Amino acid sequence: MHMIRNWGLKNKFVTVFLLLITLPTVIIGCIIYYQTTTVFKQQAEKNAVGKLEKNEDNVTSIIRGIENMSSYMIYEKNFRTFFTAPEEDLNQPAYKEAVAGINGYFTFQLMSHSYIDSISLVANDGHVLEIGSSIIGNEVRLNQESRNLEGAPFWSNTYQVKENGSEKRNVVSLSRVINDFNHIDTPIGMVRIRLDESKLYKTIENNTIDQTGDYFVLNKKGEVVLHQDPSLAGKPFPDKNVTHWIVNSKNSTLKINAEQSDYLLVKKAIAGTDWVSIAMVNEGEVVKSLYNVRGLFVFMILLLLALGALAFVGFYQSFIKRIVELTKQTKQLGKGDFSAKVQISSQDEIGKLGLRFNQMVTTIQKYINREYKLKIKQ
Repeated sequence: MHMIRNWGLKNKFVTVFLLLITLPTVIIGCIIYYQTTTVFKQQAEKNAVGKLEKNEDNVTSIIRGIENMSSYMIYEKNFRTFFTAPEEDLNQPAYKEAVAGINGYFTFQLMSHSYIDSISLVANDGHVLEIGSSIIGNEVRLNQESRNLEGAPFWSNTYQVKENGSEKRNVVSLSRVINDFNHIDTPIGMVRIRLDESKLYKTIENNTIDQTGDYFVLNKKGEVVLHQDPSLAGKPFPDKNVTHWIVNSKNSTLKINAEQSDYLLVKKAIAGTDWVSIAMVNEGEVVKSLYNVRGLFVFMILLLLALGALAFVGFYQSFIKRIVELTKQTKQLGKGDFSAKVQISSQDEIGKLGLRFNQMVTTIQKYINREYKLKIKQ
């Protein structure tokens, strides 16, 4: 403290400026910059989670709706009639009435849900009812998987099917063994409901048009189930980091760099399936407007520092420098140098003090000259 009291005015002024103006401004600026960066990261994750949850709700709602449709077949009379009718009854009015009722039910479902591609009902004795497109595809493995589940729904991954004379298209399907209502462990047939992969994806995305980012579904082997690019369906996901994350990591989030942009991915398993929902957002796109706010903060901090520097220079030139100069001239006068003189640049208090100093020096010089002349006369 004693050392500070002995400092010159210039040193004190610089110290006060640095400690009370510059340093707090820099510290506050750093805090704001850090906090806004943290907020940006949280916002990106919030957007990704929001998109994931909304799309996952859409997918789950569709899955449960299709499963409920298959459950309805266990209890509804027309379906029981179809599955349990022996071959000799297939031309009977009761059977034809049941088939007509089934066709009416599924026609309504096909018209209500554009993503339903086709439906196959197969009774245990082999008679088949096809509703919608007439499909050709390898579905043998799906039959076995559904039998293994003994009545529980089995959701496939994406696979290709085709109609006679048409191009191949991607579908996912629910396969389910239908058990006898009165003997719940006894299978009476099987149902397969196929969903058009492309239309299903569009339905999911159309319900989340207000959400930013991309959404897709992979299976637990890292193969594409649903994606905005139909050519990827049924294939391993192109980015190996994402595939490794799906297959091996328990972390719910992943950050990757692709096409010179940083992306945040969030995943969640879809109950009752082998599928994993994934939302991917471009962090730069999500926080672009927020970056403008942060840039404004940085600009304001730099502006404050610049204004502070201008204030420092102005105050130093207007006050400190003149006081230091007055002190310097006072020291010269103390050494007997009566040529000491302060330059007057304003009429403020310091200027008036400098003027009086100059007048004092002139007066002292006159007294000395007078005394000197009197001594010479004597």
